[in-house]
Amino acid sequence: MSNVFATGGTGYLGRALIPALLKRGHHVKALVRAGSEGKLAPGCSSVVGNPIDADSYTQQVAPSDTLVQLVG
Repeated sequence: MSNVFATGGTGYLGRALIPALLKRGHHVKALVRAGSEGKLAPGCSSVVGNPIDADSYTQQVAPSDTLVQLVG
């Protein structure tokens, strides 16, 4: 089991990947835009931020073992 941080969690790939990771027992945090928190799979923690502004989320990445970059 690992800690995964994903950007683009509510996008096309994120909507498929995050539930699969959760099903395998991983802890997942996903970067989302304000107002999109409810679009994440149940069990996924949300981090509200802007993928273009690293200062808005970088402190939330730790203690992740893996970062998955899904923002296009």
